[in-house]
Amino acid sequence: MGEACTTKNWYQKWFNTPYYHLLYSQRDDSEAESFISNLIKELKPQEDSHFLDLACGKGRHSLYLHQQGYEVTGMDLSAESVKFAKQMAEDKLHFTCGDMRESYGNERFDFILNLFTSFGYFENEDDNRKVCAAIAEALKPGGKVLIDFLNVNKVEQGLVPQDEFMIDDYHFAIERKIVDEKVLKTIKVRKGEKEEVFYERVQLLREDDFKDLLAESGLHYEQSFGDYTFEPFSAQSSKRLIILASK
Repeated sequence: MGEACTTKNWYQKWFNTPYYHLLYSQRDDSEAESFISNLIKELKPQEDSHFLDLACGKGRHSLYLHQQGYEVTGMDLSAESVKFAKQMAEDKLHFTCGDMRESYGNERFDFILNLFTSFGYFENEDDNRKVCAAIAEALKPGGKVLIDFLNVNKVEQGLVPQDEFMIDDYHFAIERKIVDEKVLKTIKVRKGEKEEVFYERVQLLREDDFKDLLAESGLHYEQSFGDYTFEPFSAQSSKRLIILASK
């Protein structure tokens, strides 16, 4: 898994910069705590449950989940994010660098969480299948996976082609477009005379796409939710697509 930490794909470059965390800094700890509280009410985990926070970023969800008494392992491709998260590590709160397409254990976890649109980054369906297969392998029998993704219909309806703004001393200029069933985002960051360019690319996966991918790996689709309060999913109106499946 260590080799993956140096792979220079778009997501590796972008997620390893401080600009990524600056751009999404409005997603604060209180939002994460509210979501995790709602998630615990919905999933009703046993006290000795072991969670994998897959693509954990800097670990804010992992930390709050652990504070509720659960063992949590956070894993992310970004070496910089994992380095930051490891400052919070303690007994039964672990962080590691790894690629979600590769094996991260056999029947090791009771729950696997994939939050904040951390799926669909790759170029082809085979990579998505590898992710689902690794999830299926790592779940204990009866274990559950929850995937928090975007709602394609809402993205298509509300896509803002471009905007620009300042955060601290940095000027962000963002362009968005949909090409070949992917959302492509170009992010230009400028401070003074220095400008850097980064990209995001996410596949537009729908509920049926997830059902097919999960089924191929032997995972059973249970239900879907449309927001962080776990209201039922509506393709027309929901903010998010949150999939729950079990092994």
